[in-house]
Amino acid sequence: MTADQVLELMIPDRLETPNRNRGAHWSRRHTEAKLWEWRVLVAMRRAGVSDNGWIVIEGTDPVQNRAGKWFTRDRRRKERRAVEIIRHIRTHREQIRDDDNLAYTVKPVLDALTRIGLIVDDSRKWIDLAPVLQCVSPDRAMTVIRIRRLEP
Repeated sequence: MTADQVLELMIPDRLETPNRNRGAHWSRRHTEAKLWEWRVLVAMRRAGVSDNGWIVIEGTDPVQNRAGKWFTRDRRRKERRAVEIIRHIRTHREQIRDDDNLAYTVKPVLDALTRIGLIVDDSRKWIDLAPVLQCVSPDRAMTVIRIRRLEP
């Protein structure tokens, strides 16, 4: 795969303001994070993405833990990626007008992308995150995620 290829995932759910779960029990935030992980996996399947093209896991190393049991640990290829997230909303009334809240809406998505393996980590060292965009789409609310490999 070349660096100019773009993986575009269309998720039929919109990003919500972080104030919705503010002060909530940790299990509610955990459920939200797992839900985004599931949504990304479903969007990958719908887009026909195979594991060997975009997932950064190269192979597994057998590791022995303290109890003497063997398990496999993922060995990840270290590469930077550009991530762009677009929040489609039905009307202007659904806009998030606070820039800080809009920037924070992508946290569960970036965590899901990290756990799945589409990005190594959600730090600036490993991703080039474009500002979150909002656009009105009267048809339906959805989230579009575009991921592109960057040159080393």
